[in-house]
Amino acid sequence: MPGISFDPAPNQNQGFNFSKDVQDTFGYLQTLTIGSDATGANGIVIPADIAIKHPGLATPDATEKVVGILTKVEWMPGSAPGDPIEFNFQVSTKNKMKLAELVHQKLESIDCQFNFCVWEYDPLQKKYFKALWNDDQSSKPMKSLIYKEGGKDLQLKVGTKGTEVQAPENWSITLKVVSQPILQKIIYATGIQQGQTLYNVIKQWGVAVGA
Repeated sequence: MPGISFDPAPNQNQGFNFSKDVQDTFGYLQTLTIGSDATGANGIVIPADIAIKHPGLATPDATEKVVGILTKVEWMPGSAPGDPIEFNFQVSTKNKMKLAELVHQKLESIDCQFNFCVWEYDPLQKKYFKALWNDDQSSKPMKSLIYKEGGKDLQLKVGTKGTEVQAPENWSITLKVVSQPILQKIIYATGIQQGQTLYNVIKQWGVAVGA
């Protein structure tokens, strides 16, 4: 099964400053919660504090606040249920400070919940479509664990200050995750058939215990 990635990578300029006249791939992390207690709740919520526009909003003037602007999404090596997903994204200075604090703490839980969406442009239909996103975005975030490279190196990294977009000030973050042991759905689309109907595949992420 082939992996899923985007080449060219999501354009952060289009993510921060969406223009209908630009046709580049872009995306965002809508929500992000790290850690949890024994019940699976009460994690550390990283606030959605970057206001953006995108084609899914009701009016051209509407905005949505998101946690981060995506610069990389890779579901490798084969977009299989057990394969990790890696996100690179830009966050605000305030959220960079919070994430840097978490990186240097001993996390009691490496649970991670998130919602995300990637948009691509269909040159035949001449409009944007959702290309990769998690199902039930309004009510069910993806439930994951932060990946440990080699079983030790936690893949939550704070990088350098962004230079491609000057305002708002932003910082790069890397987050690599694997699914918790439950069945979840990610939708992958390659284009628009007609109207709102997409060429899409519903892909499984995670394997339920005992399955």
